[in-house]
Amino acid sequence: MDYTPFLLSLKLSGWSTTILLFLSIPIGYVMAFRPFRGKAILEACLNLPMVLPPSVLGFYLLLLFRPEGVIGTWVDQLLGISLVFSFEGLLIASVIYGLPFMVGPIQSGFQQLPKEYRNMAFLLGHSSWKTLLYVLLPAIQLPLLTAIGITFAHGMGEFGLILMLGGSIPGKTKVASIAIFEEVEALNYDTAHEYALLLLLLSFCILLLINVLKRRDALSLPIPWSHVLRKEKRTILSLPKRTYHRLSVDFQIHYTAQTITLKEAFNTNEITGISGPSGAGKSTLLYALTGCQSLHQGSIEDEQQHYWSSNKTVLLSPQDRHLGVVFQQYALFPHMTVEENLQFSKYFLSEYYEEVIEILEIKPFLKRLPRQLSGGQQQRVAIGRALLSGPYYLLLDEPFAALDERLKEKVALYLKSYCQKRNIGMLLISHDKALLQTLCDRHLQIENGHFSQPYPPLTA
Repeated sequence: MDYTPFLLSLKLSGWSTTILLFLSIPIGYVMAFRPFRGKAILEACLNLPMVLPPSVLGFYLLLLFRPEGVIGTWVDQLLGISLVFSFEGLLIASVIYGLPFMVGPIQSGFQQLPKEYRNMAFLLGHSSWKTLLYVLLPAIQLPLLTAIGITFAHGMGEFGLILMLGGSIPGKTKVASIAIFEEVEALNYDTAHEYALLLLLLSFCILLLINVLKRRDALSLPIPWSHVLRKEKRTILSLPKRTYHRLSVDFQIHYTAQTITLKEAFNTNEITGISGPSGAGKSTLLYALTGCQSLHQGSIEDEQQHYWSSNKTVLLSPQDRHLGVVFQQYALFPHMTVEENLQFSKYFLSEYYEEVIEILEIKPFLKRLPRQLSGGQQQRVAIGRALLSGPYYLLLDEPFAALDERLKEKVALYLKSYCQKRNIGMLLISHDKALLQTLCDRHLQIENGHFSQPYPPLTA
């Protein structure tokens, strides 16, 4: 048995999978998160090789790659390479044919992640690139691994495209699938069986590896990005000095069932409580302030600048708003330990670290992953991360929902003390009206998408 065709298949599939990996991550990111005109058309084009017969794709690539073709002529003149009946041509064709098999799982993995992961990374000051590197890619390890495995295995067995474009040149374009075809034609079934068995065993091992990692949970594997992150923490940036003390909102958001219209001003050195029935617009207000919610009309601004304005088409990015946020879903990054989650902010307040983990009783589980924590423990970590992010203003959505009475009182008192020490304010959303009236300087009610009559603070 000549192993050259099998080794050539490994070479072709390995190179095409590697190229596709680097191409598909940005493509999958854009397709998952960026709306733009013509997106449906582009998505159809990307998925076309998945439903198109390989011989049809090979035929049209042959017309393009031949010496008289548009691409073939240009490549020949520029690089002196013929793309027809060559390994280089097969490599380009394999990349095109394998694109949907790599992009699909990656795009799906990004889309299935909670939107709060990406939003939280932005709010902690990180760019889209660092968010992709530190948060999104580690969080989709299994879809990424699946994409690599399926693309590699699929490339190993491709036949029609290779036969149409590359023929059967030994050592150059004669891969394992072509060798099997030729051996069957020559009635050499034993040799054909050996080639086929190798491809069968390789494909089975790839699928077995993916399934084993799924069962063991790939999120428990060590993440190299965490080591890079720890090294970056030595050069934490300092926050610019705050120059505003009043934040004003006046906006509308249209939903199918209702229109939310909110108009209010918040002093950024006082604690404001927000309550109201579910669906009234409380969390919408929080998302609007973070810059993670699309608005239809109005403005959000302070004394110095516009955060968002429909008239001036201004949008201050979440990274530049310097807000400490706790979402209802906590948005703890699943591949990072508690310690790494707490220290992930670009403006990490190291001087408050020991105090925060002591008061919030986080110290015993700093080395654990979020999935190893209870709901109350996760909520405390989320609060701690918001406090250590160096915020100008805190936005907390139901931050005590998973805490017992002892911890609720302890954390609430510390939040008030923290705000006073740093001379910052807090917007606190909760259904616990008694707590809001005790803790907050102001207590506002949202009903049916509007602010209603504010509650007076309790007096001693």
